[in-house]
Amino acid sequence: MATVHPAQPFDAAGAAQQLQKALHHTFGSDHKTISQIVGHHTKWQLQEIAKAYVGEFGEELEEKIKSKLSGSYGKLVELLFLYVFLLFKIF
Repeated sequence: MATVHPAQPFDAAGAAQQLQKALHHTFGSDHKTISQIVGHHTKWQLQEIAKAYVGEFGEELEEKIKSKLSGSYGKLVELLFLYVFLLFKIF
């Protein structure tokens, strides 16, 4: 089992902006950038990125991921963010 160590330095707003660009890539979505962000941040950092996304763009990251990503890759990204999205709904 792999361990994800906190990304250092960590910039939630910068990562949120990268996600926005990757989700609105000219030809579909930029899966490489999305994978790097999701794969190189802890659950806590992903939560901070999701909060920054809402603050910066005024829309829920969960809904944006569901609308822009499809198939197996879309489901994988949703599952990796699932814990983060559940925390938003609880708190």
